[in-house]
Amino acid sequence: MAIAQQWKEEGMQQGMQQGMRQGMQQGEAAILKRQLKHRFGNLSPVYENKINLADSETLLYWSERILAAKTPEDVFI
Repeated sequence: MAIAQQWKEEGMQQGMQQGMRQGMQQGEAAILKRQLKHRFGNLSPVYENKINLADSETLLYWSERILAAKTPEDVFI
């Protein structure tokens, strides 16, 4: 296999992996927003922005915190 072809395939693979990570992160954010809206009502733009900027690990952490949270603030501590 030519070097150029190998680089092309590696680039495509990296692009697909990055796309999958971004898609998962967007899905995690959407679920957390839905949970917060269901539990606490309308979601503050401040919290919506925090969620939009968060990485996947943080989103999962907040998704666990919502289970015991009494207020939206409790989720984001």
